[in-house]
Formats: sequence, C-alpha cells, structure tokens
Amino acid sequence: LAQVNIIGSVIFSGMSGTALVDAAGMGTIEIKAMKDHGYPVEAAVGVTAASATLGPIFPPSLPFVIYGMMANVSIGALFMAGIIPGVVMTLLMMITVAVFA
Repeated sequence: LAQVNIIGSVIFSGMSGTALVDAAGMGTIEIKAMKDHGYPVEAAVGVTAASATLGPIFPPSLPFVIYGMMANVSIGALFMAGIIPGVVMTLLMMITVAVFA
C-alpha cells in the first residue's frame, strides 16, 4: 500500500504540481487506508509526506513555471530537466519502502 501511495502521489503531482496540494489532497485518503491496513501512523504519514515532495519535481510543476517566467528560462526545458530526477526519486522511494516494509 505504501508503493501505491508513492505512485498515487506521482500521478496527482502531474495534475497539481505542488507538494502542499498533493499532501492535502491525497494524504487524507492514503493515510486512512494505510492505517486501516495495519501500518503505523508514523509510517503512513512519513511515506505520504515524502512522496508529496515529488510534486515540485515532476512536470507540470508550478515552481518550474514561476522560475521560468521570472528568470526568462524555457519552461519546456525545465519540464524536461525535471523528468529524470523525478523518476529517480520515485524509484529510490519505492526501493526504500520495499526494504523497510
């Protein structure tokens, strides 16, 4: 279920682009489901908070748009630059959850 939490955050970050919206929108559902399936509250909150940080990394990211406009940098290039770090972070989070589960 923690793996689903991470993938859900990746999908939701593609719609919202921010960590706060990801944590607030998906967090209530994910934490309740994880508690119902026997996860400790600390683990459920930790995985949800950590996976919410993917929001500003994965395109379309609101911080990328704001930075691109302020610094006159190509927003498309910023989006392309965010894909690989986002995938790497997602995979490392999933491996970490698998090791500690």
